[in-house]
Amino acid sequence: EAVEARAHSLPLPPLLANATTLYTLRDMLSPALCERVISEARRVGFAQSPHLAANTVLQVSVHRSTKLLAIFHAMYEALRPFVRARYDAELVRWEDPTSVPQFRAACNDAFVSQYVAGPKYAGISLHRDAEDFAFVAQLNARDFDGGGTFYPHYGPHTTQLAQGDLGVHPGFVLHGGAPITSGERFI
Repeated sequence: EAVEARAHSLPLPPLLANATTLYTLRDMLSPALCERVISEARRVGFAQSPHLAANTVLQVSVHRSTKLLAIFHAMYEALRPFVRARYDAELVRWEDPTSVPQFRAACNDAFVSQYVAGPKYAGISLHRDAEDFAFVAQLNARDFDGGGTFYPHYGPHTTQLAQGDLGVHPGFVLHGGAPITSGERFI
């Protein structure tokens, strides 16, 4: 509960206080790469999420696999120009504490999530991320029903991504993962 309370009370970075734009980047990941991520995450093994808001999905930290970590770093690097242009922020690698642009955003937590239809692991309640930005990649094809990301401040609709699409938003934007009603969803 303390982690969730902290995430909801984090002060907004000055340069991001009004940067609430949500983006969908189409075809960021190839279907083959998406399948490799799912396969490697299954090999490593999913477990209940340690995050309070997300304890209704199964997750694998990218730190548990050198393959997942390498894919994440490549995606993170590819997103640096986008974040710089759209949010006037600089993504820095965990290993690069010396960079001092106007606003530095570092990612300290990255994982692959599995939603499973049923009463236990189907969705994620409303929350704010402790990270500066959230990057949500849809890894599997739409062989599930339901799901998607919802943002209550942007209306009642749910954002649906296609396989390989990537949703980007500041971490402080309130959002949740809509439950799936059949199949499995991987992000």
